[in-house]
Amino acid sequence: MTDIFTPKPFSEIVAGMVERLRVSTDRVTDFNTGSVARSLLEAGAIELDDYYQEVYTGLLRAIPTAVYQGFGFAIKPAVAAAGVAQFIRGGDTSAALDIPVGTRLQSLSGCYYVTDAILTLAIGHTQGAVTITAETVGTVGNADPGALAIVAGQAGAGVLSAANPAILSGGEDAETDEQRASRFAAYILSLSRGTLAALEYAATLPALYHPVTGILSERAQRVGTAEAPGYVALYIHNGSHGASEALLAAVQQIVDGYRDGASDTWVGGYRPAGMRVQVLAMADLAFDVDLELTATIGAVTATVEAAVSGALGRWLRARVPGDRVRPIDLVNAALGVDGVSAATILAPTTTITVAPSSIAYLRAATVTWTA
Repeated sequence: MTDIFTPKPFSEIVAGMVERLRVSTDRVTDFNTGSVARSLLEAGAIELDDYYQEVYTGLLRAIPTAVYQGFGFAIKPAVAAAGVAQFIRGGDTSAALDIPVGTRLQSLSGCYYVTDAILTLAIGHTQGAVTITAETVGTVGNADPGALAIVAGQAGAGVLSAANPAILSGGEDAETDEQRASRFAAYILSLSRGTLAALEYAATLPALYHPVTGILSERAQRVGTAEAPGYVALYIHNGSHGASEALLAAVQQIVDGYRDGASDTWVGGYRPAGMRVQVLAMADLAFDVDLELTATIGAVTATVEAAVSGALGRWLRARVPGDRVRPIDLVNAALGVDGVSAATILAPTTTITVAPSSIAYLRAATVTWTA
C-alpha cells in the first residue's frame, strides 16, 4: 500500500514550504521555530497534513472494500452455538415419552436453547440425548458442561432435568475484517478448482438455518482432507456436535456441482475431473484427562473443578487438523483457571496429533486435589 501512496509527514511539508519561500523572496529571512513567518507556514502545513492522512486512510478503506464488493465477498454472519442435551425422567416409565422439537432450555448465563428434533424416551428408558441450538447467534451461546436447565413449562410431565455433559460450542460472532481477508486469500486459491485448497474452501460455503428459530445454526468450521489415488476424503465439522446429514449433503452438492432448478443451469463443482470426493463428518478424538491440582487459598474446589473441565474442553475443541496436543498444553489450560495454583498431569502422557479426520474433545476430566 505504501508503494501506491505515502503521506508526507508534517516536518517535510513545513520544510518544503520554507525552502519555497526562501527562493521566492529575500525580504523574509527568519524561519526559526516561533517566528511569525514559520508560524504562518506551519498553520497551512497542519491542514495539509490532515488532508494527507484523510486521503491515506480513505485509500486503505476503499481498496479492500472495492475488491470485496467487486467479488461479492460479504462478511460472514454470526452462527449459533450448539451441542447435546441429556434429558432425564423419573417415575413411571411404562409408556414412551416424546419431548417435542423446539423444547427450550436455559444456561446459567441466561442464554436460551431449543431442541433440534423430537426426542423419544422409549418404554423403560429414563434418559436420552438430543442436539440443541442456541436461540441467539454468536459466542454468547457457548457454555461449559452442566450449564443447562429446563425452562418452566417445557419438555412435558415426567421430565426431571436436562443437562449438557459436554461444552456447548460452535457459536461464532460475525466475521472480522482480518478474518475476511484470510478467507479471501483462501477464495483466490480456490479459483483453480480441483485442488485440495479449492475443496477445503468449498466445504465452508453452505450455511443451514434452524427450522424453529430461523437463525444461522450450522456451517463447516473445521475442514480436513486425506488424498489417495483417484479419491479424496473431505472431512468437516460444525464446531459443536459433528455435522448433520443436511450439512454433509449440502457440502457434497457444492463439491460435485448441481443443476440450479430456478434457472435450469449447471453450477460447476470443485472436485477434480475423474476423481471421487466423499464428504464425511470428522470422527471424535476423545481425551480422558487426569490431573492433580492444588487450589489457591479460599477457592471452592467443586467450582474450580467445573471451570477446569470447561477450559480443557474449549482448548481441545479449538484444535485444528495437524495441531499437536501435548501434556504441557493441558497443564497450561488448567493453570489458566482462577483457583488453580499448581497442576500435574497424570494422563495423557504422550503428544497426540489431531488427524485430518478427527476433532478433539474432552470425554472426561478426573481431578485429584492435593494440599
